[in-house]
Amino acid sequence: MIKKLLIFIICINAWIQPVYAKAFFKLLSFNTMCEFCHKNDEDKFDNRKKKIKEIIRKSNADIIALQEVTRKSHLNYFLDSNQYYIFFYENWLFSYPDAVLALKKERFHIKKNGHYWLGPNSNSLNFGWKMAMPRLFVYADVMDKWSGREFKVMSTHFDNRLENLKGSADLISKIAKDTPLLFLGDTNSTYEMESYQILTQNMKDLAIDFKGEREYCYLKKGKFFPECRVDHILSNIENIKSITYKVILDKVNERFPSDHRPIYLEITL
Repeated sequence: MIKKLLIFIICINAWIQPVYAKAFFKLLSFNTMCEFCHKNDEDKFDNRKKKIKEIIRKSNADIIALQEVTRKSHLNYFLDSNQYYIFFYENWLFSYPDAVLALKKERFHIKKNGHYWLGPNSNSLNFGWKMAMPRLFVYADVMDKWSGREFKVMSTHFDNRLENLKGSADLISKIAKDTPLLFLGDTNSTYEMESYQILTQNMKDLAIDFKGEREYCYLKKGKFFPECRVDHILSNIENIKSITYKVILDKVNERFPSDHRPIYLEITL
């Protein structure tokens, strides 16, 4: 009787294990457009910030990557620190949340986190391979509490000078060659550009592409949406699968809250 019971338990465990082995995640990547980057008075930050917050909170994403957040106080406004681990660069003198990574506390155990600068010396503040605003990526090595899967998550914002695009893509691609990586960010790289091609050498684009009108694009024009998309979610994680992909087109007073469209993705891995 005991032997039969043990066999039954083993069989049941073997049957349910694949179900629990899969992990489901909601992801959001959003360049919020910096406080001082507007060209029209209608796009002043005070007119946009409530909608930006609403989009972020409504997504209820497990992983959030933000770019062009100007101040730490804005970050505190957008994200609930009780719900998320929030990673960005700051020191005793100033904070620089140009690239932000937020991870749900209920989902992740943080094994390690940090940042690297996008430039010839990635360990120190620098201005890129070609003089420009300093850029960086922030990362966290995580374990998903529900599935036990371990991987690296990264948020970044590439400078748009060609030398810096290539250097940044080379650096990320080198990491992706040996590390399970989930990459989110504004790469300033469309499909046809060398930097995008470098990034996708060791990672695949998780977007489910579709043709869309001008409103799906950031400020760069294109015949259809994929040609004018620079915000990407990429990964090299084994068996990762895209379930739902959405470009968020919410507006405030008939205007978009940023010059970039937030992208939302649901995946399993």
